[in-house]
Amino acid sequence: MTLDRSPEGRLASVFVWLLVAGVAAAPSIALSTILYGLAFIAFLLLRPRVPLNAPLAFLILLALFSLASVCAAVQPQRAWGHLGEVANLAVFPMLLAGMALRPARWVLPWVFLGQTALLGLWGLVEFGLKVPSDPAWRLRGPMSHYMTYSGILVILFCLLAAYALLGQERRLRRLSAVAAGLALVPMILNLTRNAWVGVLVAAVLLSLARRKAWALGIAAAAVALLVLVPNPAGKRFLSIFDAADPTNRDRVAMWKAGWAMALERPATGQGPGAVREDYLRFKREGAVRDWVQHLHSNPVHLLAERGFPALAAYLGFVGAVLWTGWRRRDSWTGLGALLACGGIFAAGLFEYNFGDTEVLWLTLAASALGTGDGDGL
Repeated sequence: MTLDRSPEGRLASVFVWLLVAGVAAAPSIALSTILYGLAFIAFLLLRPRVPLNAPLAFLILLALFSLASVCAAVQPQRAWGHLGEVANLAVFPMLLAGMALRPARWVLPWVFLGQTALLGLWGLVEFGLKVPSDPAWRLRGPMSHYMTYSGILVILFCLLAAYALLGQERRLRRLSAVAAGLALVPMILNLTRNAWVGVLVAAVLLSLARRKAWALGIAAAAVALLVLVPNPAGKRFLSIFDAADPTNRDRVAMWKAGWAMALERPATGQGPGAVREDYLRFKREGAVRDWVQHLHSNPVHLLAERGFPALAAYLGFVGAVLWTGWRRRDSWTGLGALLACGGIFAAGLFEYNFGDTEVLWLTLAASALGTGDGDGL
């Protein structure tokens, strides 16, 4: 697929810019759905050659195992209503095709910078307007849920940190460093613990990939400041290690319930949508709630609803993205994929962000940017 003045080249240009716009619109699921839908039409017309790399192969397997789970579900009619979760994965081969072209890889750092500036400033304004009158308010930016907001910020922080270290344009590197710092502020004020875990894991990966011991030092200093200075964020951080914390007990009970669901139907799981409908039947001792939408863990939720083969495919995708990012860690795209996906996958151990469309699509964009064929900008 080439970009030239021929009809096919013009269509390819439209396809690339629709993908870029779809990534830029990540905070708005409605707008990004429209843009990705139009890009998919162009993708079908172009029929570009998409190399079958390891991440794509595992994602195809995950889609196939998910379809098998739908067909074998205890209540197939209910499961068919969740086919959109499988369709969301179709964005990845499009992104692989588009990210291989220079225009997308050149403009996306500016897109990430703009997104972070908007979301960061939005969070600060929201904190000033909402929290004084409602201390329990959780920052959510323009998104519908605070978990979505924090997940998006984790990915953007990691991508910008990678560009600040290895990007080619000096001015953009400096702006990326500032924006990455800005992203951390509402992320801390948001009080979402899984996001903090994701950032800490990204710091560890950065120290290993680039031999940057200062990354661990900064992370340790930030944690010490949170813990030693009395503040809501420090108290929230310490609750991670409190076995008596109600949310921790509830998560453990959810994971036990998910394991029970998987053991009852190990090959295909209970079927997509089963958790929110059948959780009470599998509820375990220590559970705080009688009803949950998901099991607060990507591996556990996928295992419960789609079975062991789907979980293996998901873990294969995670491993393939991280391994490819590690091998390409000398480029900002490879390092960005390693940090962003490593961070969000770590956060996903304690939150079902794989089922959060906005977070999923931005994760797939970061994965495609770092693992697809391209010029390594």
